[in-house]
Amino acid sequence: MKAANRRQSKRSNILVLLEGALIAYLAYVAHALIIHITGESLPAGRELLINVALLTFLVLVSALSVGLYEPKLRETFRGIIRRIFVCVALSYFVMELLTSTVLINLSMHPYYLPTASGLIILSLVVFRYFSNRLGLLGLGHTLDLKLQRPQESPLNYCFS
Repeated sequence: MKAANRRQSKRSNILVLLEGALIAYLAYVAHALIIHITGESLPAGRELLINVALLTFLVLVSALSVGLYEPKLRETFRGIIRRIFVCVALSYFVMELLTSTVLINLSMHPYYLPTASGLIILSLVVFRYFSNRLGLLGLGHTLDLKLQRPQESPLNYCFS
């Protein structure tokens, strides 16, 4: 039983790391997409690093708080999608609150958070769909062992 819990914990840790890397990458892609579409020169460097790190941290913390990585709460795919939407909406709200009150000097394009949130929702739903559907990390499928008594057959009487 402890080995199964350890495996599940390792799977959840790998899932958190993979999703964290995906979120950070998509936060950077949102910044590059805004630069490409608008043609503006946005600050890249310290501000971009803070935006990406803060958004990644907030999405992962809110995902942990809504139980997205808890194996007992992974009921259906629809429930996982709901939790992803709640998680990204919560992190969007906290990020807007932080950047308007505490981090006033942090420059951010007005379309950065909506673009990053949309990309994050879309990619997390697709990533979770394929990880559940294909059984990656052992998330979608469970192993059921059936213990049965051996069947009596006429050959058993001949050889006993």
